[in-house]
Amino acid sequence: KAIDLYDQAINNLTDSPRLPELLFAKGELLVKIKNLPEAYKTFNYLINYYDGTLFSDKAKIELGILELERKSFSNSEDLFRDVSERRKDDLGAKAQYYYGLSLFSQEKINDAISAFVRVRSIYSNYLEWYSKSLLKLGDCYVKINDIKNARDMYRAVLKSNRNNDIEREARRKLNSL
Repeated sequence: KAIDLYDQAINNLTDSPRLPELLFAKGELLVKIKNLPEAYKTFNYLINYYDGTLFSDKAKIELGILELERKSFSNSEDLFRDVSERRKDDLGAKAQYYYGLSLFSQEKINDAISAFVRVRSIYSNYLEWYSKSLLKLGDCYVKINDIKNARDMYRAVLKSNRNNDIEREARRKLNSL
């Protein structure tokens, strides 16, 4: 019913400046209900017809995450890189984090380290992505057997996070070293 409501609103508001927002919300809902072909179609439409807008960039990240889950690394990296190179806000931070995650998933550890360091350097004001990047940096260092740097990354997460999932994960990883 919600999808039908979105479709109705989208069809009736073709000239509205809020149309990209409606399309993005519809795409998110399609992902949530696991209708991935329609989600791809909706996000691609948004990207193609509203490129450069906030919701186009959000769609690129969501599409990149779907591509990452499919292990279509080249596509996901292109989408993440496009957003992270242009934006210096929380969307840029999120895109850069996921770019690093894509590299990490492929065992390109040195490249992943560079990507996560970029989050730490450029997007340190965005605590969620900063902290997640430090956690993954720690994981990268564990992979290359640099336990000292891994420990430093996990401890840095503990300094800026209290009583949340990120803090608990950092504590668990630190204790396992």
